[in-house]
Amino acid sequence: MNLYLQHGYGKGQKIRALSAAGALRGVILSPGDEDDATLARTASDAKDLGLRVCVDPQTYVYSTAPKGVGRKHESHGIQFEDLHWSQAVTAITDQVERVGRMHDRVNPGGIKFAPTVLQASFDDVWTSTAFQLARTSASEWGQEWTVATLAIEDTALDTWRHIDEWLDVATTLEVRGFYILVGRKDTSYPPAAWSAERLANLLRMIYVLTELNEYEVCWGYADGEGLAGIAAGASAIASGWNYSLRQFKPSKWQPTDRKGGAAPNSRFYSSRLWSSVLSTAEADILHSSHLREKVFEPAELALIERRPLEEIGVLDAQLQFLESLSRQARSVAAVEGVSARLDKVQNSLGSALSLFGEIAEEGIPLTNRYEGRVRSLASAIERFRDAESL
Repeated sequence: MNLYLQHGYGKGQKIRALSAAGALRGVILSPGDEDDATLARTASDAKDLGLRVCVDPQTYVYSTAPKGVGRKHESHGIQFEDLHWSQAVTAITDQVERVGRMHDRVNPGGIKFAPTVLQASFDDVWTSTAFQLARTSASEWGQEWTVATLAIEDTALDTWRHIDEWLDVATTLEVRGFYILVGRKDTSYPPAAWSAERLANLLRMIYVLTELNEYEVCWGYADGEGLAGIAAGASAIASGWNYSLRQFKPSKWQPTDRKGGAAPNSRFYSSRLWSSVLSTAEADILHSSHLREKVFEPAELALIERRPLEEIGVLDAQLQFLESLSRQARSVAAVEGVSARLDKVQNSLGSALSLFGEIAEEGIPLTNRYEGRVRSLASAIERFRDAESL
């Protein structure tokens, strides 16, 4: 299994249902969404299901501007409102100790994710703080028990030279691996296409960390693009049921006057299109067309036979997306070697682009964003392969 469930508010029976479907490797828990006692019970229940459990301490919320808020962090003893890039070494030590105690209470005996800060670039004022937090965590907890956390804005991926310089230092860290989070400004879903250059640089970074330096890497809050990360060498990706759990958005933790929002549209994930299309007005039209067997996998068609698209609710759609993403991740990871995995992904993306062409010829309306994301992903992989001679 290569998919972790990105935990958040409103878990219901989703962890149990996805585990029963064989879709999960584990869960990454959120101390911002459940208090100390409740999160410990969630961790215990997940372990009883045979899942691996990790906890993201989410300390990066206190390095945003304006400063973010972790709703339940106080109950975990990790509310770091005084976190600052100029803080003393004693503050670093205290923060690591408090995060360590949180891990031991919620997930005793488990691997620990190190606290970190959000970096706008690989050489901003927070960079040295992030390294100090990772080094101190490894020193306190031990190499095999420590995963360094990297939280960056996507603009940090603009220039490979800066990433390469960061890697020179990062690859000296005596940690088990890295948990990578990339913040993006677009808050709609499906998200806008990645910049091909930024995504290519992210794939290069994952490749250098995993294939060249033998670290484990998990790309958190990933959507379909995470599959390219697995092809590049990542051992796992994490994604969630809500759209906000499929994109890392630092603004999620920042104060806002906005009250609630509209209920999300029900979507159906077509793995052959690499897209979550609207259940009604898109997926249903495709299903009624002569392209049905080309667009939908047999498992997807079987589900539609059991539950017509107009009857698929938000919960059904959430589980369908995660189960489909898990199958794709497992299929990519099963291929030996980076080049062969990239070949597989590129072939699949090429087929998706051909399908979009056929759909357009049939006059079936689809949101342009789907095809744009696939083209961007295909272009990013080409750039990545050229840069690393793969």
